[in-house]
Parts: sequence; structure tokens; C-alpha cells
Amino acid sequence: MITQLMEVLVIRGAVNFRVQALDVAPAVAEQPLALAFARADLTLAPNADTTNLWHQGVRLNIIEKILLPKLDENHTQEQLIAHILQKEQQNTLEFKHKEGHRLTDPQALQEAAAEHVGNALRALRYNALLINPR
Repeated sequence: MITQLMEVLVIRGAVNFRVQALDVAPAVAEQPLALAFARADLTLAPNADTTNLWHQGVRLNIIEKILLPKLDENHTQEQLIAHILQKEQQNTLEFKHKEGHRLTDPQALQEAAAEHVGNALRALRYNALLINPR
């Protein structure tokens, strides 16, 4: 019964399976590690999307594109937040109030950057782009 159910789910594309387990990170590490080929994709073509461990295309937002090359297990989450804040100061991106005005308060910028980095790391993990650290 369960085998038949799994067969139907696989045929309909509702589930994926592999013979071996994927090396997806079980949680976001303090020093996250992304797939080497995904990091290379963005180094070679910064506006490109990438492919995950399931060989599926993954569309990345601007924060994810900025972070992904830095996810080499050598940068802490605090360093990633600082990197995003640096990009904001360089006008590569901007954080806005709900009313649409650009954030200028340093504390509000720090909080926004931390929130966006956390969301991006969770999305990258969910999309099978973060792997277990060595």
C-alpha cells in the first residue's frame, strides 16, 4: 500500500527520491557553506540563477546573489550582515520603510540587514544550496 502511494507521488512529481541522501545542511550553520558550483555560477555571471542538489534551477533574489559567493564556510553570519550593510552603503541595494522611504537609521539598517540575511540563508538551505560543513 505505501509502495503504491509512493509510486503515484513520484510519477506525479509530488515527491523526489534518491538512492543516496543529499548532503543538504540540516540547519543554517554559523559559518554557512554553499555548493561550490553555485558559488562559481555567481562569480562567473553575477546576474545568473543557479542549480541545486536536485539539479533544479533556483531563482535567487538580490540578497541571495550577494551572499552566495561568500558562503564558503569562512564567513560568519555577522560578517555576512556586515557585507550586506557595505553593499547598502555602496548603493548596490537599499532597505526601505514600509512607507517606501529609504532606511537611514544605523540601528534600523542593522536590523533589516540581519533579517534579510537570516531569510536568505533559510531560503538557500530550503532550496538545497547549503550543504553540511566539512
